[in-house]
Amino acid sequence: MQQHLQSCISHLRGGFTRQQARFWFHCGTVYPVKLHMGEILIIDAAVKESRVSLRATRTVLKHEALVLQTLRKSAYVPALYAYGRMAHFEYLAMEPCGPSLGKKKPLPMPAFEVAQLACQLVRIHQQWLQSP
Repeated sequence: MQQHLQSCISHLRGGFTRQQARFWFHCGTVYPVKLHMGEILIIDAAVKESRVSLRATRTVLKHEALVLQTLRKSAYVPALYAYGRMAHFEYLAMEPCGPSLGKKKPLPMPAFEVAQLACQLVRIHQQWLQSP
């Protein structure tokens, strides 16, 4: 699969439209959370909040929580602390891991960069599969 992605990189031009980028890359707001008890840091987390219909069953944050739970053994994947849902909102608490790609890279990202990122993710996933 990685070879296929790498062969596609040289052929890609353009990127996502603004509307596609908003749909695929914006799944809510991320808040840094730090809970102290005196001088001791008890919780350091990133909490994602997303507005969602009560009728929706397959949501972006629910899918992300399932992926994080599945890949929890990997050192490359942030730890999932909690996932929950209340009226009109869903929440995901996870290990903080720095600024988001949206803050590091202007959106929409060119397809070439998306393909390079995909190759890196495939390599990490293959390492995870080979680990005991």
